[in-house]
Amino acid sequence: MAMNTNPKYTLAFDKRGDAYYAKKDYTRAIGDYTEAIRLSPDYAAAYNSRGTAYAMQGDHDRALSDYSKAISLEPSSVDFYLSRAAFAAVQGDNDLTIANLDEAVRLNPRRAEFYLMRGNAWIGKSDDERAQKDLDSAIALDPNNDASVAAVAWSLKGQIKYVKADFPAATQYYDEAVRLAPKWAPFYISRGVTWDARGEHNRAIRDYTQAITLQPDAKSAYFARGLAYFGQGDFVLAAEDFAELKRDASDAHGILWYHIARERAGSADSREEFARVAARQKSDAWPAPIFQLFQGQRGADSVQAAANDPQQRCEAQFYTGEWRLLQDAREAAAQALNAAATSCARISIEFQAAVAELRRSERQHENP
Repeated sequence: MAMNTNPKYTLAFDKRGDAYYAKKDYTRAIGDYTEAIRLSPDYAAAYNSRGTAYAMQGDHDRALSDYSKAISLEPSSVDFYLSRAAFAAVQGDNDLTIANLDEAVRLNPRRAEFYLMRGNAWIGKSDDERAQKDLDSAIALDPNNDASVAAVAWSLKGQIKYVKADFPAATQYYDEAVRLAPKWAPFYISRGVTWDARGEHNRAIRDYTQAITLQPDAKSAYFARGLAYFGQGDFVLAAEDFAELKRDASDAHGILWYHIARERAGSADSREEFARVAARQKSDAWPAPIFQLFQGQRGADSVQAAANDPQQRCEAQFYTGEWRLLQDAREAAAQALNAAATSCARISIEFQAAVAELRRSERQHENP
């Protein structure tokens, strides 16, 4: 073996470091990369690899230092800029991500994934115009979706339109993502959300069901499908999907939706089960006031007073409306739901559910 016959064989330490890294033994990988660097202090690839191993251990300062050292040794290596950009993206540092991808694009303007990553960073900076330009470049450079880059780019374009509440355009972009990558469950979930936002719950349900078929453990798909069933007034099926969430005691909102759906479906034991689950929630953190409302431990005005930001105020109004419906106080429920529909962001699930409730109430009045 190379390391036994020639301990100074730098490449052997580097390759063994790669093998340890592949096994997720980052400590040993770092040891071998460090030895490779000791033997060859100008070996840039070992710095880059060690930086990634440090990043996996959560040692961000050393990771960034190693990435920067690799770039200083080989400033023409596009892959080193890509490594530092990927690291910065995980850290949420959009400026550093963009700066490194600028260099990567300068060195190699034909790699579609560079534009995809930079477009995503521009989204993080709310610069939709630059994001769209980069995403279009990624699509143009990856017309055959060889690396799934174009599919993700279409999905991100859909995300931009969805956040702007341009739901028809978002649906069209997600159509492209699904067409290019028909086995990727997240694209169906995203498209389903746009159908829900348009009030097309049946189409949304089809997309969520397909996502579950492709990825049976996709909790987000069950939650989304449960919301779609809830929007249609099919509370039994909604509760069945929300049941996938209640097993996670940390998913407070999922537990709330499960309880509300079961109550609306007329389940006799829902309150007792809710009380057991609610007891495991942190009493001093949101949405604890909403749990207390449903358990009769707090009044509606007190819940509103406990809300500290726009999203919490939105939730306080919506869940108060649902609580009122369970009490059969329909006029008060309509007031709370109207307040939610007025104040909640259009892309929030509370807004969409409030609108669905109000529409259903209107239909019931028209067809008593």
